[in-house]
Amino acid sequence: MAEKANKKVKKRAPTTKERIAKLEKRIADLEALMPEASDRQQGSYTRQIRELQEQLRIEQVHALSKYSQVRHYKVSGSYGSGKRPG
Repeated sequence: MAEKANKKVKKRAPTTKERIAKLEKRIADLEALMPEASDRQQGSYTRQIRELQEQLRIEQVHALSKYSQVRHYKVSGSYGSGKRPG
């Protein structure tokens, strides 16, 4: 009668390469829809593609700079809050 408790498992965040691949796929999907879309839909798709391309550019910069691999530290207090000799 003892049932296992459902533990919440933390999902791993997608890597930069996975995010880039996902953005590229979404852009390709929207570009494939463009030819048979109405003018109004084409405008909407164009706007979405532009936004996705901007996100893709940012992710590619992060991949090159290895920004996502930098460890972040929480610092207590604020800069300059230390005691000064007087």
